[in-house]
Amino acid sequence: MSRAGREVVVEHAGLRRRYLLHVPQQYDGSRPWPVVFMLHGAGGTAEIAARATRLSTLADREGFIAVYPEAIRRDADRPARFLTNPPIWNDGSGRGFAGRQNVDDVGFVRAVLEEVAGQHRVDSQRVFVAGFSNGGSMAFRLGIELADRVAAIAVVAGPLTIARFVLTRPVPLIYVAGSADPLNPVAGGVVRDPWGGTDEKPAVRTWPELWATANGCASGGEVVSQVGGVSVRKYRGGDAEVLFYMVDGAGHVWPGGDGVLSERIAGPSTDRLDATAVIWEFFRGHPMEPRCS
Repeated sequence: MSRAGREVVVEHAGLRRRYLLHVPQQYDGSRPWPVVFMLHGAGGTAEIAARATRLSTLADREGFIAVYPEAIRRDADRPARFLTNPPIWNDGSGRGFAGRQNVDDVGFVRAVLEEVAGQHRVDSQRVFVAGFSNGGSMAFRLGIELADRVAAIAVVAGPLTIARFVLTRPVPLIYVAGSADPLNPVAGGVVRDPWGGTDEKPAVRTWPELWATANGCASGGEVVSQVGGVSVRKYRGGDAEVLFYMVDGAGHVWPGGDGVLSERIAGPSTDRLDATAVIWEFFRGHPMEPRCS
């Protein structure tokens, strides 16, 4: 077993799928434990997500189970490669081979959660999903389609690719972006991705604002903190909290984590913010409210 976690292989919807499961040594089943899903970006893997975010180290310290699902790649018989055989999530955009094949990634994550909960005491009110880039887009989709299971979501440098949606329950969001992200320009614009495609992106603030609107928050938000090159905008008046972190000078990266993409592709890394720690603090304060029967 790697430091990231134990590899688990499952069959889902006719496909061989895998995920890494990290259960801290102090887990003894005496109480229900929170679970945090961490979704890699396009071209990444479960191992890369674990290494880049260092979530397992935090899980050991804070006492939660970390799960790293992996997306499918075009050629399952060859190893994952960022440019030539990238694992990609079906984030609801319909793009890419996962979208065109309509891969059941929502069902896969649900099945993983059920398997983990069947083997461990899981706190059903504290199941959280975080993701980077395409994994962040997938986190948005899971927040929409698994709102009955997911307490809150975190997105780092990920677009909201579903144009129209309704939340069946309010879902808190923490969104983190970099001001120097070449793949998601702050003001929007036409972007060329690493695989040679082009896409026109809206302004980055569009995505947290859409989510805030779905949660019934007032538009615009208010800057509540601006320290050390990190501004925090809070959207108020809704049924669930939405926070938007902008990290000055950061590229298409996981702030405070280990860089996995070259600066030529992703722009500059940053240590202005420990995204993993900040996201966990947000999650810890946003359990799902129990419903009356």
